[in-house]
Amino acid sequence: MFGGVIGGALVVNLGYQVAVYADAGTFLLSALLISLVRTAPATAAAVRKWSVLATCARGCAS
Repeated sequence: MFGGVIGGALVVNLGYQVAVYADAGTFLLSALLISLVRTAPATAAAVRKWSVLATCARGCAS
């Protein structure tokens, strides 16, 4: 929402190179934070094998 305004302000006040480095830095920060997200381990029911054809057949049967 405010990314364009902040990016424009960076370009005007500090130059385009700083804006590009800031953009890259926020991307890396986002990747780091996403990598820290933990999920619950998969259950045996969720790990069951499935196939596209079997799923399509069940969908057509209903």
